[in-house]
Amino acid sequence: LYALQLELALNERFSLVASKDGYIEFQPDATFSQTSGWANLAAGAKYAWLYKPECGVASSLQLIYEIPSGDRDVWQGEGDGQFIPSLFFLKKFCNGLQYSNAAGFKLPVDDDAESTMFYTSHHVSFPLNDWLSPVVELNWFHVIDPGDGGARFRNQVGGAVPGVAQFEGGDLINLGALNADDNEDLVTLGLGLRAAVSCSTDLGFAWEFPLTEEEANLMEDRFTVDLEIRF
Repeated sequence: LYALQLELALNERFSLVASKDGYIEFQPDATFSQTSGWANLAAGAKYAWLYKPECGVASSLQLIYEIPSGDRDVWQGEGDGQFIPSLFFLKKFCNGLQYSNAAGFKLPVDDDAESTMFYTSHHVSFPLNDWLSPVVELNWFHVIDPGDGGARFRNQVGGAVPGVAQFEGGDLINLGALNADDNEDLVTLGLGLRAAVSCSTDLGFAWEFPLTEEEANLMEDRFTVDLEIRF
């Protein structure tokens, strides 16, 4: 997945956010077809209800709507979209340790077709020096209400995947899997580094792998490289 995320701060508390957009190259080893296409678009707003930089504390509320605008060949573009409300918390300690947490819900407009999910992510980093920080993240995705398993993404095995899959798609995909409650939890651990390239640019790398049963989700492991630019 090649993606771009944008956040425009209108003032110190209110921001407009584009949180999901990009291009997917789907290259399975077997069973499915190799395809590529656009991911869904998702955008919304964020409000910092708590902002105390002098104490190293901030918290914000965010509401995102994911538009079913992507290509069905790459598991996007189905359903009527979903709302994603979430709460973020950040605490910086005097020794440089930083903890942040995000928690929210994925609430499909058509909750019969797509699965309803809860997610939370815990992030800890600590600066080794002025430019390098190791990072540890723990992520949990929980299926609250499975989808109906109806035929979708028809270019992949005739659309039968939502009817037979026994898990959901995690953070990128909502299969609407009928049997997702057979494996309703996905927990992953991410280990990585962030480097301050300049005063306005960070470069990050992380290796993520599941702590729950590997065969009961879409992830064997995942490598993420990101570049953050602030201006």
